[in-house]
Amino acid sequence: MNAKHNLSMSRTGVLLLLGVVLSAQPLRGQDFWHEGRNVAGLASADASGKSAEAVLYGRFTSGGFRTLSEGKTLWNAGAAAQAETHFKDLVLVGNFGFEQEFGTEMMGSMFSKPEYYPVDVLEFTPGNKSKQTYDIAGGLAWKNGSRWIPGFTARFQGINYAKRKDLRHTTYRQELELVPSVLYDADGWRIGASYLFEKTSEFIQAEQIGPAKAESYYAFLDKGLRYGTYQAWDGSGIHLAEPGVDRFPVQEFTHGAALQFSLGEFLYADTEVRFSQGEVGEKGYTWFRFPRLDWSTKVLLSFGNEDNRHSIRLSYDWNHTRLYENVIEKVSAGGVTTPSILGNNRIYNAKEGHFEAIYTWERPNGMMFQADLYIDRDKKLSTFMYPYYDLDGGTHLFGRLTAQFPLGKSWLLKTSVLAGGGAYSEQISEVIDGFHLEGDEMPRLTDWWELEQEVGDAPRVAGLLTLRYTLPRIPLYIEASFEYIHAFNVTLAPGANRQISNIQIGYSF
Repeated sequence: MNAKHNLSMSRTGVLLLLGVVLSAQPLRGQDFWHEGRNVAGLASADASGKSAEAVLYGRFTSGGFRTLSEGKTLWNAGAAAQAETHFKDLVLVGNFGFEQEFGTEMMGSMFSKPEYYPVDVLEFTPGNKSKQTYDIAGGLAWKNGSRWIPGFTARFQGINYAKRKDLRHTTYRQELELVPSVLYDADGWRIGASYLFEKTSEFIQAEQIGPAKAESYYAFLDKGLRYGTYQAWDGSGIHLAEPGVDRFPVQEFTHGAALQFSLGEFLYADTEVRFSQGEVGEKGYTWFRFPRLDWSTKVLLSFGNEDNRHSIRLSYDWNHTRLYENVIEKVSAGGVTTPSILGNNRIYNAKEGHFEAIYTWERPNGMMFQADLYIDRDKKLSTFMYPYYDLDGGTHLFGRLTAQFPLGKSWLLKTSVLAGGGAYSEQISEVIDGFHLEGDEMPRLTDWWELEQEVGDAPRVAGLLTLRYTLPRIPLYIEASFEYIHAFNVTLAPGANRQISNIQIGYSF
């Protein structure tokens, strides 16, 4: 059961980590349906038994090639388990996980997933942050003896995120996803459909401890492209301490539909469309709303024989996000003040597209070769302050080669090399014809914006080395990996290098 991530999530974070940029596992036949939303696709007349795996892991990340919202060092530890069981008339799947993260010298975004939403709140005092992430999901498919197979999955994720140095904040996030599905199983081909419902909510509570100081702590409310409001954290323009609303709340509801199709063990394809409505605020104080449209599709091909298996994966994702800022008037009557929305202005518009092409060749002994290509293109328009507008666009290109070799019966070596960066970018800041504002400028965190653009666009190379040892008589493995990223032409980021060291222990049963 794969959680679908919004395309507005941090481009910098996605492009930095090699294992996240272009991650895919070779799949074939029935395994294709693990890639989609429809759990009923896992039901098969000849499938039986169960498979399960539990993992304990630790990860250490350090280096200066990062944005200021990321930690100078990050320590992660977690546990996860997943299982799939096939009965005569039922398929059950499930997973759960927990991860603890601790970061040093962190500031910037107060959200647990920076850039997930089109708005953000930033603070500017470096300090330690901690985050706990809880995941649980489950699903079932009913093999009822007919060609129609129903299924259902549910997923929940909770995140607690906190900083204990002024400006202090505590952030809580919840994600809920429900996916009812149906599958028609014909002779040699299958077709399925799913309904998608998702709700995400997150709120920030900020506070300052101790006596008042001559200089207040400041915060920045980002309204797109790092344009927004900069003032004392409890000012009326930041909305962290609005009268009657003591937090910065965001929520989003998503509805969608997905279609899946497979032809034997050769072809799998799916496509899905999602419509979202999000808003910032509560208790009548709705400061922003942001509708979104997401579309994604992928095609997977598998061919060859048991000795030499080939697979090709093509995928494309597209997202359109708009941000509207409401004009609110406070009306007092009978000693009671109520907010009234007079209208709204569109202040941000973003379109993003991502394309991936992956070829994989594998053999039964564990030998594997993989070639990946990743391209994205985005265009973002800010009309935060009339008559100014700012248009920004960028294209990124990444390629990766991966090879995996068995070393005897118990050892497995995997290595990967990535290269790429921003292939093209543009930025146009203008005033609408006929207007001229003497000495007036758009309020922007220019230094932050330029640093984040550098981290996202800088040409880089990255290497990954993974070594796994599997015990001969016990289904237990120990795996260690080291990843190193080096960027070129870096002048604004704290450094040009980043490393991720990981160790994990897994048990299959």
